[in-house]
Amino acid sequence: AFAKDKSLKRKISWMLYMADFPAVCRELKRKLDVLNKAIHSLINSQCLRLLLRIVLKLGNYMNAGSKKGRAYGFKLKTLMQLSGIKSADRKTSLLGYAIKHMIEKNHDPTQILTDLKDVEAAARIESKTLSSEVAKMGTIVRAMTDKILNKKSVSEAKELAEYPDDVIVFCEKGAEEHRLLSDSVEKTKGEFLKMTNFFTLEMKDKTAFEEAFKLWAEFLNHF
Repeated sequence: AFAKDKSLKRKISWMLYMADFPAVCRELKRKLDVLNKAIHSLINSQCLRLLLRIVLKLGNYMNAGSKKGRAYGFKLKTLMQLSGIKSADRKTSLLGYAIKHMIEKNHDPTQILTDLKDVEAAARIESKTLSSEVAKMGTIVRAMTDKILNKKSVSEAKELAEYPDDVIVFCEKGAEEHRLLSDSVEKTKGEFLKMTNFFTLEMKDKTAFEEAFKLWAEFLNHF
């Protein structure tokens, strides 16, 4: 009786997961889409590149004659300080001056906000949670496949008749869906690493999406 009760609970659990599976897949794909859009927008935004070049030139001008002059780059945390660095009359910040310079060059600085519109949403996606959700999917699909499809005896094969046809189809399609999502996660991690290297970001965890995007989101909030 205990074995039958355990088997029934397992079947109910699997049926519920099957019902949720499409929504789970959609949400995981949505998160991956947001992450990839944010990654590519940071790398490809021409307005952001222009702002960074202006900030670098301003920094080199201000530090001319010192060891900090003639720098080839700067740390991302420097961007967070731009709004706090004021002119002698305390009326204009370094960020404001950089924006003014962009406008004088006929560039719309607000385009940066448009280009990086997915960054804030990306900052709310935790890399460990995303990976664990995909791993959980794989664990459940493999357990179902091993129990339902990979029969090793006649008695086990008879048990297969207890499962609806859609469960068997799910096992086959679920495994493929999990493989595709796993590949997408690894590809996204690779693109993310390219982005962190592109900006030479200093991070405690090189795989933590949220850590890098929170830095950029903080900068945009000051913009």
